[in-house]
Amino acid sequence: MSLYEQNLYKSMSLDIFNGQSNPNTEINFLYLGQDMYFRVDPSKDELIGPKEYVYDTKSMLPASRVNDYNFFYTFSYPVIVEINDKYNGKDNYQFIFALQSNMVNNLNLQDYWNNDQNQIYWDPSYLKLNVNDPLVGASIPGISGGKPVNYTYKSRPTKNIFCEDTQKQSGEIKVKTYDAMTNKPLSDVVLTYGCGNYVSCNIGRTALNVTLGYSTYSAQLPICMNGYLTLEKPNYQKQSIPLTTVAGIDDDLGSIYLEPIVTKNVSIMKNIMERHYKQEKKVTVLGVIKSVYTEGILDPTSTNAVFIGNYLAANNTKLGLNDTVILTLTKINTSALEASYSQTIVFGQDATSNTTTLNLVPGSYTIKAQLIDYLGVLIHKQCKTICVDKNALQTVFGGCKTTKIPQDDLSIVPAVWGGVEFTAQDPFIVTSNDLKGNKTLEFYVVRLPDPRCIDDLSEPSTVPLITQNNRIKLIPKWK
Repeated sequence: MSLYEQNLYKSMSLDIFNGQSNPNTEINFLYLGQDMYFRVDPSKDELIGPKEYVYDTKSMLPASRVNDYNFFYTFSYPVIVEINDKYNGKDNYQFIFALQSNMVNNLNLQDYWNNDQNQIYWDPSYLKLNVNDPLVGASIPGISGGKPVNYTYKSRPTKNIFCEDTQKQSGEIKVKTYDAMTNKPLSDVVLTYGCGNYVSCNIGRTALNVTLGYSTYSAQLPICMNGYLTLEKPNYQKQSIPLTTVAGIDDDLGSIYLEPIVTKNVSIMKNIMERHYKQEKKVTVLGVIKSVYTEGILDPTSTNAVFIGNYLAANNTKLGLNDTVILTLTKINTSALEASYSQTIVFGQDATSNTTTLNLVPGSYTIKAQLIDYLGVLIHKQCKTICVDKNALQTVFGGCKTTKIPQDDLSIVPAVWGGVEFTAQDPFIVTSNDLKGNKTLEFYVVRLPDPRCIDDLSEPSTVPLITQNNRIKLIPKWK
């Protein structure tokens, strides 16, 4: 085993026993179906392709083009580790924690952060393929009772001829491309024709016709039932349209408008929610005792104070020094051919810079954000009374032995204690007019009130309902 292979193997293990055996310890790695982040570069959305370098010779000769086929992989996925120490068949100790496995551009995070390692380039010599096919050399019957032939292994896949010029038997396929925001002709749009999951071909680019004032593409394509035409250009949203090609039949697809991807500055504010209580007071008016109710932010320990709910504060505030918000914006697809479009941005303590931007196109979006408070929240000890050791007589006549929980103060640091969530049923909508000008998009999240006791630990699950009930106040706004 090489030194590289040894170090790779060691990086996948954690020696928690210092080399000593412990037969009473059980370690489980739990994969609970969480989503995995995976990206290959260079790529365009879901299409992996080479990185292109164009060198202009500054002469009458055409520019030279070089394609770089070195691919780099970035992935991230979570795993939950469970350690159980067992003694006499009983669980004496259980420790559960989460880990995150990461690779960035073919590097583990330590090498990536140190910047002292180069990416691991792929070399075909890394892979050695030995085929053990028992049919090799066997005599198999010929077609339609013909002469038997000896079976041989084909080391290479059958050549795909779908994209060859000889297969382009359709009529003339025409399409024009425009910028959806300016309505001006859009040239150099890369066109790809795909046939299901079988194959896709790069068929060319649209070109600007200066005389007629439009950008167009016209050519014959391979034959495919229920195929699709994909149009791509840097800084524009990729678009795919269904296209069935028939031998000898022309088809004019008309005008296709590509949405430019617009970069906008974004900011965020938080709303610290308040607990409101209702309190009854007895007053005497003209000798008559009446009840007067006071509602608002009251002392929950006062007499007759009844909790009625959490309400947004009148004003929003900036994030605190110990706050982080992780916000994911996902465009809702309008067709099965539309490519996924999602971005995640970080505000506050964990943000990588003071300025945050977001790339947007018109459409409907879902928003999901989590507010992390690095100061955490505190559950005071003995804040809840529970019934213990209830016997049959107590069940009939009432009463039971009680105790207070928790026994000690419970500190949760950091705490995911708020956020916002707009679903596909109640999305955030971005229009073309929204993306014009120098407007800043401002997001809003709620910060839940500090918990009163352990029952309030379930309050983060109410963020979707809070968002739905306060849509007008929490919907992002253009400033």
